[in-house]
Formats: sequence, structure tokens, C-alpha cells
Amino acid sequence: MLKKKPDRIEKEDLVSLLGGILYFSQLWIYAHTTLSRLDESAYIYKGYLFATGVYRPFQPYGVWTNKAPFAFLIPGYIQAWFGPGLRPARYFGVLVGFLILLGVWYTARRLGGKIWGTAVVWLFVFTPALSKLYSPALSQGLIALMLVGVLALSLGGDRPVWQLSLSAAFAGLIVLTRQNMVLVLPILIIYIFWQYGRKAGLWAFFSGIIVVILGHLYWWPEIMQLWAPWMPNKISLYLKSLYNMSENADVGVRHFFVYPASARVLSLFRTFRFQLTTLIGVMTSIFLWAGGVRNWKSKEKYRDSVFLVSLFLVLFAMHAWASLGKNYCIYCLPSYFGFFSMSGIFLVVISASSWKKEISKYFYPFLILLILVIMSGVGYSAFEDMGDTLLSLQVPRMKEGRILSGSTDLMALLSNKFQYRHNVASQYASTAAGFSVGVIFLITVITLQYTLLRKKNFNLGYLTIISFLIFSFTVSPLIIGNERKPDYYQNDIISSYEEAGNYLAQYIPTGSTVYWKGSNSLLPLLYIPGGVEIYPSQLNAYNNYRIDGDPDTLLRLGFWNAELDLQWKSEAEYIVVINYLYTGEWDTFLAPSQFEEFPRSTTLLENNPNSFLRIFRRK
Repeated sequence: MLKKKPDRIEKEDLVSLLGGILYFSQLWIYAHTTLSRLDESAYIYKGYLFATGVYRPFQPYGVWTNKAPFAFLIPGYIQAWFGPGLRPARYFGVLVGFLILLGVWYTARRLGGKIWGTAVVWLFVFTPALSKLYSPALSQGLIALMLVGVLALSLGGDRPVWQLSLSAAFAGLIVLTRQNMVLVLPILIIYIFWQYGRKAGLWAFFSGIIVVILGHLYWWPEIMQLWAPWMPNKISLYLKSLYNMSENADVGVRHFFVYPASARVLSLFRTFRFQLTTLIGVMTSIFLWAGGVRNWKSKEKYRDSVFLVSLFLVLFAMHAWASLGKNYCIYCLPSYFGFFSMSGIFLVVISASSWKKEISKYFYPFLILLILVIMSGVGYSAFEDMGDTLLSLQVPRMKEGRILSGSTDLMALLSNKFQYRHNVASQYASTAAGFSVGVIFLITVITLQYTLLRKKNFNLGYLTIISFLIFSFTVSPLIIGNERKPDYYQNDIISSYEEAGNYLAQYIPTGSTVYWKGSNSLLPLLYIPGGVEIYPSQLNAYNNYRIDGDPDTLLRLGFWNAELDLQWKSEAEYIVVINYLYTGEWDTFLAPSQFEEFPRSTTLLENNPNSFLRIFRRK
């Protein structure tokens, strides 16, 4: 009796399962080793205050509700249900990150076949930036999961009306979670009208709009402050008047650090570095776009792809403008990409079967230039991680254009010949390394075209862009995996925060008024049983700081200035300072005649001796 051959589906599912286990392991590791930063701290702490009724979203004289409410309420209720602290928040983040993978795998499998389902699982494994982004308790994970739900329920051309309505409802929920994703809903509704017809479109329209309207009615009128900055001046003034904000209200001026153009270039290419395969996949889909609907496998795939490429490009342009076009959060673009990267992944899955097999030779110079620019930029974005290694390479000694005997390191050569400082030399060396990789890649592809693949009759442009996509997939772990990790990432950050919280609980009684300078994250305060009273404007550090301004107006809106800061320091019962923020000014203010200092904590972060907390009690 002949043995039955192993079923291919079982092999693919097994490979997907293995990838899922590896991805979950990444999530778990990063959840325990990634330092908690300001944004995560704000989502968790504000959400906990909202969920426990201490404050409500948009409350006057409360916390600054700078994002849509569910960005805070979802992690907040996790804290309320499972206990306050970083551990439940991070474990919820791990769950969200894994559910994103399951949703993408299932949808890719349905739309593109089982091989594509396996491929996207390993894309997650080979793109560590995703697990780094989704394991903390940030809104990127929540939005990505909601967007996966939106796309899973709407793509394919064969979805029932109830799924399309639910998809639009999820899109409405996205708007109530992050206002920067507001265009997902109208683009989705237009797509549903186009793909599924009038009846489905109307159901989707009303389902999405009702969710948005109900949310706005519940938090009316203060929620309109989210939209005021987006509107023309007259409409903005009207919206502000709804929550008692007069035209002449003195809200001070926000301090902006003016970034050089190089910072914007660095941010853009960091995005390419961390999400290389997805971005190259979108570019490949555009380069190999099959033209009109007649050239596609089906009109459903064509409409799906038009929807996805429109969604991706609109959201990318919006977030690139917010990050790079304006002097606001310059280095946020790589993390912003996590909101909508799933649309790019699904675009590749759906459109790949219809890609044309050639690129006009007139586009070859542009394609070559694009590859060299991307690889050079990726190299440049990694200068902090690989610059020292490159500069230590031994090169021949040179003098007046002549090669001398012996060797020297590259840093010495660049310093002596061009007087480059170390940082500049690192940037040039890393950029040159990326450019060299691009050149080697192109030479390899051209060589293959005219040797081993000569008889295959591949179009050179097609071969180049497909090879570049495969290349990006295989090298992503290398160009991201060598990212330099500060020493303080080596310990279990969750345990460190719990230890810091237990330390605070020893000396600060429940209900005490606390002024916080214990790093940007206030999370250690969550571990004090019963909680403490904080100055809510401190939750966003300097992001909501204003130069001058009327103190009462600022306090009502969740902002602060130097006058309020001095007032808080002068009245707080306890002042907590982390030692690396302790300056000589604190010595003068925290005079022993006025304050008693308790024993200092152990270091919060390994190998950073100044990361210990100091507690001062007013006498």
C-alpha cells in the first residue's frame, strides 16, 4: 500500500505555526525589555484615572485629552480590571500584537492563498520593528488591530452586508481612538459603494457614522477640541467657543525645537529601515500595476487593490506631513507607520497575482536611482548602530594621494584627510556602506540576467524589482536586528517598575500630593495602594508646556507653564526626583530645613547608576 504524501496544506500551516511561536516570543521579550516611554505612560495613567472615575475625558482642570478617548479608556479599563501597573498593560499589548498577526494571517490566507498566509506570518517574524511597536501599551497596536478587523470584514468582494456594516463600525471606532485616522471611514465607505453597491454602501455609511456621532454626543462639546486645530481659523474659533475657549484666551506659545533638514531625512529613512519589506512591497505593487480592470484576475481584486493603495498613500502622506512637513514630532514617522502598515501588506497579497511581468526600459534609470537612494538612506539611518564598526575597519594609509605601507582605521583616515568629526564620519561611512550594498545588489541582478537566467527571458526591470522585494524580506532582520540597545534595556523593565513602585509605597502614604520629576513615566506611582494626588498636567511632561499664558486657562485645558510648575513645587507634600534629572537648582529648593529626604531607591535601570529615585517630604 502506497504511503500518502504529506499534505502541502499541513506543511504550510506548520510553518505558519512555527512563525507564530517565534513572533509571540519576540512580543514577550520586548514587553519585558523595552523601556516605558512618555506616550505609553500617558495612555496607561490617564486611562486608569478615567476608568476609575478620578477624571473624565476632556474634563476642565483635568488631564490633557490630546487623543481621542478610547486611546486612553481601553488600556485604562485593563488597569481597572486586572490591577494598575505595567505588567497587565504590557501583557495586554502582547495579546493585541498576537491578535493582529492572527487577523493578518487569516485574511491573507483567504484572499491570496495559504502560501501568502505563511509569508505574512514570517514577514512579522523578519520585521522586529512590528513586535517592538506592538508589545508596549501604545495606541498603534489598538489601531492596527481595528484596521485589520476593518479590512478582514470588507475585502474580497464577497462579504455579506452585516460584515460590511461591522467593518464600518470598526472604522468609526478607529476615529474615536485616534483622530489622525479619521480618513479611514470615508475611504472605506466609498470603496464599499464601489465594490458592493448602493445597499451595502448605505448600511456601511450609517453604521460608521452612527458610531462616530454617538461618541461625539457622549463627550459633547469638549470633544470638538480634537478637531479645532485641523480647521480653518473661523471654524476653529467657533469650535473652541463650544468649550468656553474665547478668541482672546491666553494659552501661551508652545515651545518647538527647530530641527534641521537632516533630521527629517533621518526620520524618513528610519521608516524605510524598520519597515523595509512593506514599503518595497507597496512600491513593487505600483511599479507592476497591471493597468485597467481588464488586465486583472478579477474586478474584485482590482477594486480591492485600488482601495488599499489609496488608503495606504493617503495615510502615509498625512502622517509624513504631520511628522516631517511640520515641526512636530519629527522622529515619530517610524512609529506612525504602525497605524496603517497592514493596508500595505494586504495590497501586496491581493495585487501580486495580477502584477505585469515587465517594466518599460524608460523607467530603468529611475528604478536604479530609487534603489540606490533607498539603500543609501537605510545605511545613513543606521549610522548610530554600525558607524563605530565601520570606522574601526582597517584601510591603507594615504598621503597626498599616494598609498603608503601599513594601515590605519577608517576614522583616522577621514579625520586626518577631511577633518571629519566622529558623528559626521559615522554618517558618511554608513551611507557609503548602504550605497555599496545597493550597487552590489544591482550588479548581482544584472549578472544573473545575462548568465544563469539568460534563457528565461525575464524583463530586467521586472527581475530587478522582484529581486529587491525578496532581498528586502531576507535582510530585514539584519538591518533592524543590529539596532543598538542602550544598556538599560538589558533588565526586566516590568520588574524594575514594580520594584520602584514598592519603594514609593514605603514612604508615600495614600492620597498624598506628589510633584513628579521621576523620569517621563509616572507609572511607578500606580503601585501605591489607593493612589496619590498628582498634578495631572505633568502626565505629558513638556509636550503640553506653554511659554507664558494665563495659568488658569492653561490649567483648565490641561497645559502648564513655569508659574504653575513653581506653584506645584511650593505646595506638594512629596517631591520625587530621579537622580539624572537632579540639578543644582534642586539643592537650593530642597533645603534640609524645608524637606526631609528618605533613603534612595535602587537603580531603576541596569548599568545606569543615576537612575535611582529620591523622595523628599515637606516638613
